[in-house]
Amino acid sequence: MKFPGMSRLSPSFLWEAPVFILLAYLLLHPPMVYPQAMAVALGGVLFLVLFQRVKFLENLGGAWWLFLAYALVASFSAYVPGLALQGSGLLFGGTLLYLLAAQRPEGSKKHLETWLLILGALASLWALAQWAWGFDQLKFQLAGLSKADFLAVEKAIYYRRPSGPFATVGSLAAFLLLLVPLAVSRVRAGSKARLHAGLTLLFLVTLALTQSVGAWVSLGAALLTLLVLRREAKWTGMILAVLALALGVILFTRGWHQWAVGALGMRALLWDS
Repeated sequence: MKFPGMSRLSPSFLWEAPVFILLAYLLLHPPMVYPQAMAVALGGVLFLVLFQRVKFLENLGGAWWLFLAYALVASFSAYVPGLALQGSGLLFGGTLLYLLAAQRPEGSKKHLETWLLILGALASLWALAQWAWGFDQLKFQLAGLSKADFLAVEKAIYYRRPSGPFATVGSLAAFLLLLVPLAVSRVRAGSKARLHAGLTLLFLVTLALTQSVGAWVSLGAALLTLLVLRREAKWTGMILAVLALALGVILFTRGWHQWAVGALGMRALLWDS
């Protein structure tokens, strides 16, 4: 069995292997849970920069430069400035990694995309196993928890929102949002269409289990924007209907009051602070 890019120790493979190791490490060691992973993430990106000069900075566009500047400046007035600065560091590191990958040959890009899809499939299967069996095992840990931890774990058991290898449900949902368009593009290109259609379905099912309202709104907005740019308005109605159905099911499952108080209320509190 040949893995992507491993036919020989080519320069492409020598660049792709560290990237895959870095991504796999961060998948298994999320920075929000393992503080040392933050140093590995930022140090790993800077290590890759040593071997390849970053070009095409102008390709980011003015909007993304403004977003990076906003993320950095806003971090100092955040509720927890230290964590916000770490998040901004990851944002800058991810941008550098994207620019480095964009400079690679087309074959190297496809290898990296394949590795990402493999990691995404592992994360999705992890989340599905957690949804099926993981929450039931948490019941045996309730007795020894503090009141605050007891309420958090009890809530997790009741709503059964898997996070997979990530620290939060939102992190898993954000990761899946990156992979769904990638898998769909492989289906449209005809590259092992059935396999990638199955991966797309796996990612969407896992995304549905996260019950993340923000993720589904973001996915719908991205798809609608893409259709407008491509002038393919015939799919607009179907996407709006699927989005409305998904949001309706999520709000019905979680309860409107719980979502309004827990999600909107907490975001308003953080914004006011």
